[in-house]
Amino acid sequence: MPLTDHRKTLKRATKLIDSIGKSFQGMRVYSVFHPRFIESVEKAFHQIRSIFSEEESLKNITFTSSEDHFVFMGIPLSSPSPSAKKLHRAMKDFHLYGFQILRGFQETEISELFESILKPVGVDSLEISEGSESTQGDVEKNYKIITLDEKAAFDAENTEYVFKDAGNPTDSLPHLEISKNKFSSFFNSYKNLLQNIESGKVIDFKELQSASSQVVELFQKNRDPASKLSTKKYFDDFTFHHSLNVCLLTTATASSIVKDEEVLRLISMAALLHDIGKSHIPAEILYKKEPLTAKELKCLKTHPEIGAEILLSLKGIPPLCVTTAYSHHIHEGEGSYPNAPDNYKLGWVAELVSVVDIYEALTAFRPYKKGLSSKQAFEIMLKMPGLKERHPFIKLLYQTIGPFPVGTIVALNSGERAEVVQKGRRNVGCPKIKLISDSSQNKITEKVELDLELEFKKDEKDRKQIIQTILLNDPDDDPVYVDLNPQFDNSMKEIVQSDKVLMAHEG
Repeated sequence: MPLTDHRKTLKRATKLIDSIGKSFQGMRVYSVFHPRFIESVEKAFHQIRSIFSEEESLKNITFTSSEDHFVFMGIPLSSPSPSAKKLHRAMKDFHLYGFQILRGFQETEISELFESILKPVGVDSLEISEGSESTQGDVEKNYKIITLDEKAAFDAENTEYVFKDAGNPTDSLPHLEISKNKFSSFFNSYKNLLQNIESGKVIDFKELQSASSQVVELFQKNRDPASKLSTKKYFDDFTFHHSLNVCLLTTATASSIVKDEEVLRLISMAALLHDIGKSHIPAEILYKKEPLTAKELKCLKTHPEIGAEILLSLKGIPPLCVTTAYSHHIHEGEGSYPNAPDNYKLGWVAELVSVVDIYEALTAFRPYKKGLSSKQAFEIMLKMPGLKERHPFIKLLYQTIGPFPVGTIVALNSGERAEVVQKGRRNVGCPKIKLISDSSQNKITEKVELDLELEFKKDEKDRKQIIQTILLNDPDDDPVYVDLNPQFDNSMKEIVQSDKVLMAHEG
């Protein structure tokens, strides 16, 4: 049951847990008939109804607790409000792990939900107003309280939350219906692989081999739409979309120099599995918004070795997959890991994957940073000491997707705005674009396309050209009205200034 809009739903979930926290506080101060309590309950129920309305396939809304924050459907929620923190502390004091709200949940059940939370400390039952529909007795409840004693059993039953709610990458392929079904097969194969590894099941490796063949075929038939897929700005699920994007970008880049299909399939598979070791890294570390502590960073840096061990346990795994998972963070300079022997020879596939790995991480959204434009990412990578020996691969990637990948929103010197629809044939800096607004910010509904390579042949004063990439940092942003000059995201300062931080936390 993938979420329709991963980032938007996470925002609603954050607001919901805040509203529930305020309702919980109000219930402890006021009677259930007090206007303030009723108002807070209405807000909470509105958020519940909105999530279920927008996510039609969602059967329940589940919140569990971690050390200092709530986790929604397996994904940690950052920056909890004061009300959410108080609710979190109360649940911890009451020996509770979380709660689950079912789709049939009624507004009248909110008081009963809080009553269930308070019962462990012996608080008297709340009075239910006359005429309201009680869920007590033999009537089935539309919510469930999860105690700490039930944590292990609940987690075992729901381990796939973080995977199945990552969003569907094929949603960004509206014009590639034939390949869409093939890519869905590839996506599901990888999802099953990760889930089986988590549960210790034996892997059917032939299914993954078939999926890799489908990716190669996807690029051979139509490279640009796949590039659009790979650059879609998901609120990153670190086990899925990062690995998928790295696989797609690596395959696209390698296909320009590798003509043997079997070799290309091996490269595609190696790129796909490069971060398989992160499936054993705690979500609290992967999703942490604040800088990692030394202990957390040390834990994160174990994922290449863990990944190699996982892959070595799979029957028939190509050696290239193992060496790529193990060595994609090995480089010249500070921050290289793991500690390889002095005579260790790094293969060119691992070098290419490491370059794509950094590029994708820079341009993707993270809980702790906004994404950069493709142009900014390439400028940063060319200045990184740790990538100095890998400039040929950076340039190869640049020639593959360019500074304005398909799907990028750009501003023109004419004041118009446009979406990139095709990479430039001779000049990657001059793509084909579709206008979305005129110079007065009026939306353009009809299809108007421009080939900037042809524009480049005109006199400079008459020439239309791209002056800036427009970054959409919120799924609700309208590209026509987004600020052209947003403030630099301070969360990026430490990342772009240090090879050590960039290649460890980001990769």
